Amino acid sequence: KVFPRFRFTLLNPIFAMPSNKALLDSLMGMNRDLSRTEKAKGDPEWMKDDCCKDYLLGYCPGKAVGKVIATERNIFDKPSIIQPCTKLHSIGLKTEFMQHKDYAKYRRKYEDSLA
Repeated sequence: KVFPRFRFTLLNPIFAMPSNKALLDSLMGMNRDLSRTEKAKGDPEWMKDDCCKDYLLGYCPGKAVGKVIATERNIFDKPSIIQPCTKLHSIGLKTEFMQHKDYAKYRRKYEDSLA
């Protein structure tokens, strides 16, 4: 009997792995596999430029509204003030930010940069 063909579906573990990795990255952060000593050596991941500071504060308009505006936009419409946010939005980074010892200082800094 001939072996069944290899099916290209999402149920196949090879194709499900990238989505599982993305889910774990969003929940636990990109450096979830590092030990505590390795994490303590450098700056926290939420301080990097590719992390969305608005999301850390609680609300990113580019994530919530910007993508909807971009998809609904007509070629004749004026460009929107709110652009889609391409930075990292991670629940794990948000909890790390809230548990940081200088949370109040960085919160104030990021709030001041909004104005």
